Amino acid sequence: MFIGDDQVMDINDDIEDQEVYVGIRPEGFIYDKNGPLVCTQTGVDVMGRDLSIVSTHGAMVSDSIRSIIYSDEVIDKEATEVRYSLRRNKIFLFNKETEDRIYIDGQKPSYPFPEAEAKDISDEAEAKDISDDGEDKVVSESEDEV
Repeated sequence: MFIGDDQVMDINDDIEDQEVYVGIRPEGFIYDKNGPLVCTQTGVDVMGRDLSIVSTHGAMVSDSIRSIIYSDEVIDKEATEVRYSLRRNKIFLFNKETEDRIYIDGQKPSYPFPEAEAKDISDEAEAKDISDDGEDKVVSESEDEV
């Protein structure tokens, strides 16, 4: 998988070569002086026990990357370049045309996404309503209130 010109990881799955959007969670970046993803560092912020490195990359869609790094790492705050390796389980791929999720490493949705069923209350024989006084009332098609 390439991000811009940087080959950041191999994907061994049987996925056709295609243009994709790559989403990476902030904790998916591993500060690595020899890492394959090369970014321009624009700032370093202390966030409690963690550090947040703010950076940019020529192939990104958003304005900046905010990666969360463990505070025991020593970061040169004056550096202009920062390199990362990536945690595979924090990377999400999407087809660039359809924006459909592409699952890698045997990932599958953790829960089903059933199609939302549209309900028209006028088709229902009865519907429960809560009045202003907190009492339940049943509203039916033939009568306003029962």
